[in-house]
Parts: sequence; structure tokens; C-alpha cells
Amino acid sequence: MDLPYQAQVNPCDLLTKKEVENALSGDFGSVTVVDVEIEKDQPRCVCWYSYYEGGKAGRHHSVGVYYSRGKKALEMLEWVKERTRKGSTIYDQETESISSLGDEAYWTGGNRLVVRVKNGVREIYPLTFKGAGIKMAKIAIQRIK
Repeated sequence: MDLPYQAQVNPCDLLTKKEVENALSGDFGSVTVVDVEIEKDQPRCVCWYSYYEGGKAGRHHSVGVYYSRGKKALEMLEWVKERTRKGSTIYDQETESISSLGDEAYWTGGNRLVVRVKNGVREIYPLTFKGAGIKMAKIAIQRIK
């Protein structure tokens, strides 16, 4: 599969449907992933996992898994880091640093997990619960070469 140069890692190779279901199931009860689709028409690839909470009769959601390398990825990470600094013009009290996850990690805006790992940036978005993102990130980090 041809990926944008900045991606270099197929984000759909980082998590299986079952791993996403398991990570999300603790927060939503039972979760069923019904579709996995890669979107590569942008500078960074995203793998979308479409799922239903509470089985197929429940509410439909999607969560995107991104991984990118290069200058733009690191600039985005710096923007997120700036949000954690009190006194910054873009300070956001909902943005917090998370220790022991990748090289550095942040939970931001109440719905996005951003992790720097191996000179790249991995995002999981949108998330309702930080714990689900951390579970997914711990698995995916092991697969990034």
C-alpha cells in the first residue's frame, strides 16, 4: 500500500479490531468494531475504526488512529505541549502530561491522546475516555519500528 512519505507506518497495522474492541469495551460496555478503513489522502494517514457501543443496536462512533513522522508531526506535538504551560496564550487546563507512555504523551482537549514515539507522533482521536486511549497506545507503541 502506498502511504504518504510522512506516515511511513500504516496505522491500521498498529491495532487489530479485537484490540480496539477490548480497549473500548471497558468504557462502553460491549463494543463491536464493524469497519476498519484507511484514509491516506492527507499528509498523515489515519485508520478509522467504526464501532457500536452496546452491540449493533447501540450508538455508532468512530475513532481514528494516526501516526506520522517529520517536521509537521513534531510541530503539532510542540503545540500540544504549549497547551500544558500555565501562562501560555493557548493554555488549556484539560491538557495534561501522561508519564510512562512512549517518549512523552499528552491527553488534550478532553478527547485526544497524543504520544511521541520513535521520532514520530501517534494520535488517537476522538476518545471519550482517557483510559481507552492509553490501552490502545500501549499496544500500538510496541509495533512501531
